[in-house]
Amino acid sequence: RDAAMGADARFQVSNDVADLSTEIAYLELTLSLAKPHHRLAYLMMILGMLGSTYAVRFDLAQDVTDLDASIRCYEQGLSFFPMGDPARAIMLKVIMDVLNQRLPLRSKEEKTGDTDKIIVLQRERLFLHPAHDHLGRSKILSQLACFLMERIQRNENMADIDECIAYCRWNLKDLPKADFYYSATLDCIASALLRRFEKKAEVVDLEECIIHLRGNLVPSAAVGADKHIATIGKLSHALRARFKHRGEREHIDESIELARQAVRLSTSDAQRSQLINRLESALAARFRYQGAMSDLEEMIELNREDLVLNPADDPLRPNPLAALSGNLQQRFEQRGMMRDLEEAIEIDQEVVMLLPMGKQGRPSALSNLGNTLRRRFREMGNRSDLERAIENYREAVSLATLDDPNRSVPLGSLGDALLERFEYSGAIAELDESIELLLTTLSLHPTGDSRRTWTLHNLSSGLLMRFKHKANMTDLDDCVTCCREDLSLRPAGNPSRSFPILGLATALKLRFQHTDQANDIHEAIQLYRESLHLHSRGHHAYGITQMELASALLLRFRKDQNKVGLQECVRYAEEGLLQHPSGHVWRSRSLEILGAALSTLYLDTGEQAYIDDCLRYLEEALLLRPIGHPLRADILHTLGNALRMRHARSGDVAFLEAALLKHKEAAGYELATVQDRLMGSRAWTRLARATGSESLVDAYASSMDLLDRSILLAGSSIPDSHAQLTHFGHNLLPRDVAMDAASYAIEKHEVKKAVEILERGRAPLFTQLGRYQTPLDELEAVDPKLASRFRALSMAISNASLSEDSTLLKKATLDDAVAR
Repeated sequence: RDAAMGADARFQVSNDVADLSTEIAYLELTLSLAKPHHRLAYLMMILGMLGSTYAVRFDLAQDVTDLDASIRCYEQGLSFFPMGDPARAIMLKVIMDVLNQRLPLRSKEEKTGDTDKIIVLQRERLFLHPAHDHLGRSKILSQLACFLMERIQRNENMADIDECIAYCRWNLKDLPKADFYYSATLDCIASALLRRFEKKAEVVDLEECIIHLRGNLVPSAAVGADKHIATIGKLSHALRARFKHRGEREHIDESIELARQAVRLSTSDAQRSQLINRLESALAARFRYQGAMSDLEEMIELNREDLVLNPADDPLRPNPLAALSGNLQQRFEQRGMMRDLEEAIEIDQEVVMLLPMGKQGRPSALSNLGNTLRRRFREMGNRSDLERAIENYREAVSLATLDDPNRSVPLGSLGDALLERFEYSGAIAELDESIELLLTTLSLHPTGDSRRTWTLHNLSSGLLMRFKHKANMTDLDDCVTCCREDLSLRPAGNPSRSFPILGLATALKLRFQHTDQANDIHEAIQLYRESLHLHSRGHHAYGITQMELASALLLRFRKDQNKVGLQECVRYAEEGLLQHPSGHVWRSRSLEILGAALSTLYLDTGEQAYIDDCLRYLEEALLLRPIGHPLRADILHTLGNALRMRHARSGDVAFLEAALLKHKEAAGYELATVQDRLMGSRAWTRLARATGSESLVDAYASSMDLLDRSILLAGSSIPDSHAQLTHFGHNLLPRDVAMDAASYAIEKHEVKKAVEILERGRAPLFTQLGRYQTPLDELEAVDPKLASRFRALSMAISNASLSEDSTLLKKATLDDAVAR
């Protein structure tokens, strides 16, 4: 021991690490020679000296193993005192200080263990601290709350959040406002209250958080510039959260001004980059609410500045790149300029390159690139974009582990992309796979979780699409249910409510078309009106809502013939068109709705100007949906009907011939749904028969082929198949089409053709009859004799179909059949 003290004396003069190492060696030897009869105070002294010397050597040599050794010495000394002994308090403080010194040098996992250990030590210190020493206790409370906050940021444990808030409230009662720890405690409690609000959505927590942050906003000698900037940023974030919850404009305006102030005060590139992100988030919230292009332009400028602050070799560069891509897509939706979308795709490709296989964030980057490629696909119709998007989503899903909280993002996007591909492939299996993926995505978020919203939105779209192809009313009812749940998760006044509102209104509008229930169309119109109030004029959602409201008013007019509703319909359609000038992606839909409204107005008033304007608008819409556009058939059908109206007024057969060609093209348009094609085929058939066109037989053949496809799409369910024929075929059954077509063929002395048509018309019906074979277990349990008789008759019918006479009949030539 004396030799160790001598080495320490030399170190005080030389400041040489070698002297410290000599001292440590002598102290370790002294500790090993200690006997059980040595007094406790003696052992404590040696352990204290050894722990302190290791810590001093770390300060000079920066070897973290010295801190490890120091902590072991102090912990060994602590073990000599029983729990509850006030003497433990000093050793607890020393251990905590060394742990805190080691914390920045540890790995992520090691930091977790050290933080947990510090919290345990601080709780014991709080218990042992004298009650009369308010200042000392306040320091312990403040440190304990801060370490709890650090753990909260890692695991979001509600018990830690509640404990942190309780300690902070206790501390604020005793601390003077001028004390450094008072400001630190205000910051800590505000952060914890904001976390609890995000978890439990209790407004009282958010309001208390804002009060504390405002109280901490005034700079003081105890608070440095960086701390003041951080407080401004947190208050901006809290006000943005209050805006999202309550939808009051002044809150988001103040949030933005505070965020701008923080950016101006920033003192480093790293800090400025972080503050720019917060300002951009606040502007994005106001843009979603108000739709002001000035906010979006400022966001894009901020993104570009952030890129300068994060050069190509910066690991954080993917973040501002992704933000810029998202905002360019927003501007594309507003202005419809393809260069914004092309730049967004280039940016997303750069992000994927910056995050190679194995890098954190690659699944998200792949999903973002998939989203932009899909958006270009919807605009340009290049299927390679959709295929690339699906490949990206599948890779992102494969890279995301089952416990990854963000796995739902690529999973849901893949389901949504398969919905789009189904529109072109027509493969029901893809549609079913898409819905299953979206249901799986939904199951990853519990009921009431706000993250369910977008999955519910996409799932409702899938169910709506399957209804359009299979006519199963259950799908449409489920779609309405999804939209209602989605709406319930978005608070009143929140601009994002427009998505489920529009989805629900569309589903109700479609259900009205099939059930003729007036309540559905009335509710749809009310929903569209609510959506209008969520956005100001100029916002892209405002123009879309105007169009769809006009469409709903048109449907209601056709039912109730209320002329006021028709005039309102035309007004909204005209305003909607003004919102979508030449070059805008939504212009063709605006032209289509306005054209349909004017054609109805023409039928009501008989004024030729309306039908002339209608044709002009629809011809422009058709040019905007060239061959290859998925919705071209809709315009063809609407234009064909308008041309027939024009013929009825003028008698000019050229209009009728043009109408026939439009319906014929719609019937043969492979990219359209089977139901849209069937509608075109029926119109083609009627016009061909009325005009004596030579294409009538082809029109009948087209109708029969499309009806066959409708039955196949319906699947194996008898009710589904019946609904498919009655809803979409409007009771146009295969036998009816076949009889009409055969009758016309006989009129034209084409008997062979007539027999072919009749045989073809029987096929779908026999296919349906075959599906009636069901197990007889339930019948046998109730009436065994009836079940036995039914089975015998079934076998007799089956054997008859395989008899020699039947086989010979099947082999008979067409000429024999014609002769018979």
